[in-house]
Amino acid sequence: MTMMDKLMRLIGAPANWCGLGLASVVLVLKALGFLGTMGLGVAALGYVAGFVIGGVWLGFPSTKAPEWELLEFKDEGDARQAMERALDGVRRLTEFNPENKIPASLQARVIDLCKELDGLLQQWERSKGNLSLQDSFHARHIAISYLPEALNTYLSIPAKFATTKVLENGKTAVDTFKDTIAELETKVRQLGDDLAGVFGGMVMARSQLGIGFHEFIDRFGREMQGATLLIGVGKSLVFAVVIATIGCFQGFRTRGSADSVGRQTTTSVVQSIFLVIVADALFSIAFNMLGL
Repeated sequence: MTMMDKLMRLIGAPANWCGLGLASVVLVLKALGFLGTMGLGVAALGYVAGFVIGGVWLGFPSTKAPEWELLEFKDEGDARQAMERALDGVRRLTEFNPENKIPASLQARVIDLCKELDGLLQQWERSKGNLSLQDSFHARHIAISYLPEALNTYLSIPAKFATTKVLENGKTAVDTFKDTIAELETKVRQLGDDLAGVFGGMVMARSQLGIGFHEFIDRFGREMQGATLLIGVGKSLVFAVVIATIGCFQGFRTRGSADSVGRQTTTSVVQSIFLVIVADALFSIAFNMLGL
């Protein structure tokens, strides 16, 4: 840490601001004539008193960077190695648990989340990286950015305020951190389900079509490009419009009886299935003509 960093850490310390605040109050009182002939020494004493009170209440400043600020999570070099470094840093920081800010139950969840991401990394290694985990649900960013940043942000909040101070979202810092971890857990589970589906396809291709695992992974990596994913998403939006339009149209044709509701529901289902198949066929013809 450079001298400038140490100076900035001292200036930004809560104890320093408490001292400056109390010294400012003393100067204002002197300007209003309440302190008589007392000089600037009283303001200096006010700063010292405010600094001590702030240090006792919020903690004295330190020239040494906290454990969580010393950790660096850089998205550099090989994706797998960068994710491993980041997960190792998150795991060590969570186990270190400065000032016991992380509740035991939340601490266990963070460590379990790191283990789940480690498991995905091992599966990625077995697939020789062709399954592109960093693209699916941004696994690379979960490990390198989202999880470390959420942890660092939470640990930067004073322990006294982490469980009592209500933020703009109406929750405390610890509750917000819990929600963030829950969201990341859901994304990681979705990513694991995605990967399990791919491996299931590998098994079926091997047993039913005689396609080897290495050949499947090679073809999968070549075929699953960005354009393929965009085409799938675009088609799903069209299908959604078709289904919603038919459902609304048949709903408006419903008359005032339970029999009519059942009849129009059946009609809308049949028509939706038929038109989705037709739309998919038209997409296939168009993409074939375009060479997509």
